[in-house]
Amino acid sequence: MVKRSDHSGFEPRILGYLCHWCAYASADLAGTYKMKYPPNVRFIRVPCTGIIHPNFVVYPLSRGIDGVVVLGCHPGECHYHSGNIVAQDRVQAIKIVLEEYGITPERFRLDWCSSGEAERFVTIMREFTRHIRALGPNQVHLKAWHHGQPCVERPPGVEPMRSFGGVPYYWDGRRYRSPQSAQRQLKQLLDRGFEVKLVPEEGGFLIYTRREQ
Repeated sequence: MVKRSDHSGFEPRILGYLCHWCAYASADLAGTYKMKYPPNVRFIRVPCTGIIHPNFVVYPLSRGIDGVVVLGCHPGECHYHSGNIVAQDRVQAIKIVLEEYGITPERFRLDWCSSGEAERFVTIMREFTRHIRALGPNQVHLKAWHHGQPCVERPPGVEPMRSFGGVPYYWDGRRYRSPQSAQRQLKQLLDRGFEVKLVPEEGGFLIYTRREQ
């Protein structure tokens, strides 16, 4: 549970990723109707929320941005069939990484909005801004992330087995020096039916897996 308190004068810096087809259109409609919402959010228009790599959320929060909101089409209405479902499936991995870095997952929100829902768009922006304002400033400012290729050597001190929620998971034998390489392997393992835990460590990421027999 995150302790909330008043933060007099604090105005959060929030980054928003908006689906071109729905969320961005609803923001444009809100502007047409002159509906007011907090100016705290800076928007990036994306073709689909399905392209939002977990690093798109983790990186800005690790550098001091106070909140990140991803807003896409309602489930079943994606113009690319299942992009928003892909985004939903990444939420757990995002929250795991945020917690490992000491960032409360409450600073991240994924939600849905159709192109004609200007009022819903405004409501979400107001609610999330109030929520982040209540959390207070993000105090996390991590050092630069390292990039590179996966290596097969076992890093010193890496445990071959770790317990998550009392369930054993096993290291896949690799260290991933970039979020991109870790995400590629994560997707492959999930596609093969493994349960996966993404674990940040100094200089990269580790992946632990398990699969029911």
